[in-house]
Amino acid sequence: MRNFGRIIYPALAAALHDPLPRHRAVFQRALTCVRSLVYWSLVVQYRTHTTETLNYLADYLEEFHATKDVFTTYRTSKATDSIAHARMKDLKMQLKAEHAIEDEERAERGEALSRAQKEHRKAEDKKRLQEVYNSTVHERTSFDFVKIHLMLHYEESVQRFGHLVKDSTETQEMNHPKMCMGPYRRSNRNFRYERQIFKDYSRIHVLRMRCLHLRQLAKEGHWTPEIQEALQLYRPKDQIVVNKCNREQVPIPENLPLSFRDDEGNIQVRGLRSPRRKGFFVKNERLPMYTFHS
Repeated sequence: MRNFGRIIYPALAAALHDPLPRHRAVFQRALTCVRSLVYWSLVVQYRTHTTETLNYLADYLEEFHATKDVFTTYRTSKATDSIAHARMKDLKMQLKAEHAIEDEERAERGEALSRAQKEHRKAEDKKRLQEVYNSTVHERTSFDFVKIHLMLHYEESVQRFGHLVKDSTETQEMNHPKMCMGPYRRSNRNFRYERQIFKDYSRIHVLRMRCLHLRQLAKEGHWTPEIQEALQLYRPKDQIVVNKCNREQVPIPENLPLSFRDDEGNIQVRGLRSPRRKGFFVKNERLPMYTFHS
């Protein structure tokens, strides 16, 4: 979510960079609202705060509340939408009756509306209908829910308890699917599913630790073709060959070099296993390798 806050405003600014003249004010208001909310969230993540940063929080929050009504239309519920359309229908019938009376009066005087006048009256009616819809939506729709309300108390919480990063639930929310939801789906979901969840996660953790140990041993030169296949320690071009062999269910070629990424993210290639002397390694031309006995 933190990374989303860093990219949403530039992405929105790029999408709304060239609006039509009639949309320019609305787009600018939307950008201001999103910008103030993003800046507020970034300042909240500071690990140290001063009076100046707390003033920034108050200013950004005030600007957000002043411009958030531009998104009110997108929070319209079905009930509110139905009420708004009902009011539009009533107004439409009222306008139709008014226009009928006006047309009768004009007919008595021997006058008639021109095509331009009819188009103008139609545009005015459409404008009034849209105003009724917007007023109903703004009247019955608001941002009065818990998460928006809690933003008002962040400044006070920082003053009393310090920065809020320590109270973040981001780590728990990210780990919940793989630590709870996945193991629960793999359980039989009976009344003792908690034990199965703990056992499942413990087994996965043990297997990951084992893979890390084997990977480290492979980096140090202690590896076998079985370990290489299990950990997929192949070069990218060799990985294509291995995948093709697995699909076609044919043996994997022997003497494929060991490949892995070092601590800096660079791909390293280890020496080939000698086919004549099992248990020995030969030096690779690109990267020297110590020989050892199995």
